[in-house]
Amino acid sequence: MNPETVYDLLVAANPVPDSNVEAKSSSAFGTSSHPREPWSEPMQTIEPDLIVTPSEKPPSRRRWIAAAAAAAFVALAITAGLLASNRDDDQPVITSDDVEQSEDAAPTGTAEAARIDAALSVASTYHATFNAGDVDGLVALSNPDYTNVAADTAMFEMNAVIIAANGPWTIGECRSTDVTPLFVEVECDVVVSDPVFETLGVAELRSPLRVFDDGTVIWLPFRGGDFGLANGAITDYLREVDPAGYDAVCSPAAYETGSVNSDRGLALTQSCAELWAPLATEIATWIEQGRPEA
Repeated sequence: MNPETVYDLLVAANPVPDSNVEAKSSSAFGTSSHPREPWSEPMQTIEPDLIVTPSEKPPSRRRWIAAAAAAAFVALAITAGLLASNRDDDQPVITSDDVEQSEDAAPTGTAEAARIDAALSVASTYHATFNAGDVDGLVALSNPDYTNVAADTAMFEMNAVIIAANGPWTIGECRSTDVTPLFVEVECDVVVSDPVFETLGVAELRSPLRVFDDGTVIWLPFRGGDFGLANGAITDYLREVDPAGYDAVCSPAAYETGSVNSDRGLALTQSCAELWAPLATEIATWIEQGRPEA
């Protein structure tokens, strides 16, 4: 608190009686023998914007106020010094440098790293199971809360037929792309062994999997290329060359709604794969020739 503030507080308290005003009666209900206007007061208050001349403030009163202000300032300074001396010297003083050092010393996410490692291991197992054509193994690894078991089983059966006809996929590097409290998302580079995919330039893809902490998986749509181009081309070929066979086993309309997965008009089922997988090389040639009409 500076001297000016102390001075203002003393002025507001009005400690000096007005010598021009007579003393009140000792009775609480007494009145002065000299009536005053209703707004007049027995104590003189100095308003901030009032200019006081020497004749309005006797020198003795001015010296008293200055002395009181100086004394108050000295008392405040002594009090502040005592408070500072009484501070617990054993209590650490925290600075910005200390905060930064504390953050640097925090754990580096060992638990999260362990979850990522576990998810990568599950992803490796999943793709190995896929390449083996193990339908039951893929179903067992699928998260039941996010899986249409019937539709996904039909799709896994389709994959088994395609792999048997054209060979397993090549699984490359796998990496984590997202970590949440529920799952770790893993993405693996894959090369699809299929002439149709190779002709359309979509054989190199990224296969994302959402791996939950209980080791179950959701297989997400492929990334890095339009997987649907291949399915659409197969659909066009079958409609052109074998419309009856397409309608019987490859059209989604041939199945109960919601019972199978489909993409670009192609039902992802074992029966459909058994129709077109042996024809993959012929379909690729047909695409290269500009998809001529029959």
